[in-house]
Formats: sequence, C-alpha cells, structure tokens
Amino acid sequence: MTTPTTIFHYAHSTGVFTGQAIADPNPEVEGDYLIPAFATTSPPPPTGENECAVFVDGQWNVTPDWRGHTYWLPDRSEHTITELGIAPPVDTLDEMPPVPIDDMKRDACARIDSTAEATRLLFLTPGAGQAMTYQAKEAEAHALAQDANPDPANYPMLTAMIGIDGDTLDEVGETIRHRAAAWALIGAEIERIRQIAKVAVRAADTHKEIETILDGLTWPAPSDR
Repeated sequence: MTTPTTIFHYAHSTGVFTGQAIADPNPEVEGDYLIPAFATTSPPPPTGENECAVFVDGQWNVTPDWRGHTYWLPDRSEHTITELGIAPPVDTLDEMPPVPIDDMKRDACARIDSTAEATRLLFLTPGAGQAMTYQAKEAEAHALAQDANPDPANYPMLTAMIGIDGDTLDEVGETIRHRAAAWALIGAEIERIRQIAKVAVRAADTHKEIETILDGLTWPAPSDR
C-alpha cells in the first residue's frame, strides 16, 4: 500500500506557508498523488517567533514576519508593519514614550493659566467692555463713600443700578463696594493658586509629579462666595 503524500500549501501572492494536507490520489495513475497549484511536497523549515516560512523559486526560506506589529520611535511617532521581511528598527519602543518633561511643564503651565482664567469667568461676566463697567462702578462707589453731599448726576453707573443693587444711591454704593471686595478676594485666591502651581510644576523632576500637581489643584467655585 502506498503511503499517502503530505503536501504543504503556500499563499499565491506571498508564498507564505498556510498549512498542510494529504494529497488526493491520482485517479489515472495508481500509487500517484495529485499536487495542486501553490503546494509542494517539500516540508517548510521550522520558524521562531516573528518568522514565517516562504516558498520562493522552488524552495523554502525563513523570513521575518512582524506584520501587524505596532511600535513607536523616540520621537513619539507610531508605526505599524504591514509587509513581510521588515523588522522593527533597533531603537523602537513597545509603547508611546512620555512627552519630554520640558514640553509637559510648558503644557501644564498653559493648562493652569487657562483654568485660572476660566475660573475667574465664573465670577465675572467676560468682555473688555464689561470689565470697564465693573471698574467704573467700583470707582464711583469708592468716590461716593467720600462724598458728603453726593449729586446723583456725578454717579451715573450707580444711579443706573438703583432698584437693582439697592433702593438708594448709598445702598447701591455699599453693595458695589462689598461685591468688589469679594471679587478681589476671589481673584487673589485664584492668582495665589495659579502662581504656586506653576512654581511647583517648574520644580518637578518627573512626569508623575506634574500629574499629581495638576490633579491636586482645587479652584474656587461660585458657591464659595
């Protein structure tokens, strides 16, 4: 009895070994077996990790096979190998390297500044014109406190707020002065947090220290007023 013939298949486009099977008997020649296209009776060589057997020009070769492997370069660029015969460069990394610490410090300080500004806007209506209005009200309120015989015509900002911030000019002036003092305290606290955080970031030695500083920041909220 003739021993069945084992055949080894390879891919048409790449020659990569795809598996083995028993050849079908040749119905016209007793004891013979049919060898289909893209198959051979020559067994492929053993391969290791990230290698594959490739049938080229009538023989097997062992070829690097890193297809699907993703790696990063020191510049933090990401690459994925899609072709046979290509191995990762020698300086590759298996995960994205951290941002350079100087870049992280710069980004962290920018984040602190933007968060401080956003926090200020929780207490003040944004806009250069609105800021000038606040300043004008505060200036009138302080002037009113020193005026023994105030003429409402000299305090247009405060007069406009009668019935809103108080029922009289004096009441409006007092409300504005108290509000300005509260805003000043909040603003000072925001600035204190901003400056301390940026000093700490610049003095940090590790990425983890910077992350801890940012995660630990607590900013004032409108309910704190």
